[in-house]
Amino acid sequence: MSEAQRCRDKNLDRDVVVKALKPGINPKRIIEEAKALSQIRSKHVVQIFDVIRDSSGTIIGIVEEYLDGPDLVPAATNDNLDAVLLTLFQISSGIEQIHASGVIHRDLKPDNMKYSTAGQLKLFDFGLAKGVGQGGTTSLYYTPGFACPEYFQKKNGLHDFSFEGDVFAFGAIAIWYLGNGQVPKALQSIPPAVPLSSPFAHALVSLPPNLVSLLAKTLEPDPSDRPTMSEVRMAIEAEILRGRHRLLLTTPSQEFEVNGAKPQNTIRWKNCSVRIKYDGLKFIVEDVKGNVTINNMRLAPGYELSGAAVLVMSGDSGRSSDRISLTADVSHPEVIV
Repeated sequence: MSEAQRCRDKNLDRDVVVKALKPGINPKRIIEEAKALSQIRSKHVVQIFDVIRDSSGTIIGIVEEYLDGPDLVPAATNDNLDAVLLTLFQISSGIEQIHASGVIHRDLKPDNMKYSTAGQLKLFDFGLAKGVGQGGTTSLYYTPGFACPEYFQKKNGLHDFSFEGDVFAFGAIAIWYLGNGQVPKALQSIPPAVPLSSPFAHALVSLPPNLVSLLAKTLEPDPSDRPTMSEVRMAIEAEILRGRHRLLLTTPSQEFEVNGAKPQNTIRWKNCSVRIKYDGLKFIVEDVKGNVTINNMRLAPGYELSGAAVLVMSGDSGRSSDRISLTADVSHPEVIV
């Protein structure tokens, strides 16, 4: 529906992309794309800089950020898990933020993703994007292998669209990315079908089983059974950060730490003790002996330590001199791209 050309913005001395409608295409298409891009605030989505109008004032083109980095390519067998997860994290973050802006992309695929020189993966081409509640379309535009089954069914004569359709496309992109650029034939059929065997069974880079299970659910035939992009992004983020948290417990004279290298520690004082275990994501109290409170509440096994807290271990006498306080601080690392 449009043509894109790399141009030079002489005023701001930068390369940009000018995207203009082909002759005969309804200007509504480019106007809707401009509106969709203007609503989204994400470092993983291409930016819109300006619009171009004809002599009558009708918008016929848009000026976008030019991405000068490499294209998205499939993962290789020698890629490490962190690099693979980081790519999936960036894609899922971009889609999550698109949905948070009330926009459905409708045409997610590897060809619509590219890196900036700063290494950020960005999504572009919002020519088919729709705002939530804008209604369906009489015609269906799609890319084989990345469109969900329900898009091929009409309701009241229209093809309807949803966030869940973008989630399905993400699942297909993940298969493509992890499977040497291949998409199962079942997904390329019209209408597409979910592969009978595990779609991630032949991934070149092995992912944690719980994440594989979640990614497989993005391809569920029933849209209501698919996770949200927020759930997908959080699951990927959790795997990236697995083993990177730290719990520091401090007394006036001593420090105790629980982390990936030391996933279990027991703090003892007189007749009191607390055993804490780190499972790679959370710090869980496994065992408590004696009178131990946290933030003035009795501490019990199963309690999850998060943020900052104060633990108090008290002796049998009940006197203030017969107790010790520990500050507990949990680090919360973030994924920065």
